[in-house]
Amino acid sequence: MPAKKAGRPLLAIDEGQVYRLAKSGCTDTEIADFFDCAHTTISRRFAQTLAKARAATKRRLRRKQIELALKGDRTMLIWLGKQMLGQSDSPAVAIQNNVQNNGRSTPAKRRTQEEDEAFLRLAEKVRRQMKPPGQDLLGGSQMDQ
Repeated sequence: MPAKKAGRPLLAIDEGQVYRLAKSGCTDTEIADFFDCAHTTISRRFAQTLAKARAATKRRLRRKQIELALKGDRTMLIWLGKQMLGQSDSPAVAIQNNVQNNGRSTPAKRRTQEEDEAFLRLAEKVRRQMKPPGQDLLGGSQMDQ
């Protein structure tokens, strides 16, 4: 006679549905609510499925963000520049004598004071070109003051 398994029988949960829900952005708790079970059931039984679905979502989002940036969306260009290229809003940060490279701090080429001043002048010129007439850099009207 075969031995009986201990514990409750496993709930019938469709792994494909778990994948689709996770890929659409649902949390483990939301998926568990959908199947009327504990979130630990979902996170333990479907850890690999959840990871694959969420990785697929990240790939789709990244692809769309890059498409928007390449179509000229200024906000997305700036954000991706900061996230992927380590760019910053502050020219002072760019002037520092150390740069971060893959988590390691490496000394950068020392700039002369003239080079720093030329860079700051260029940054100010770009800032003025980006500023709409009658607006300060923070977006408020100069006439409100």
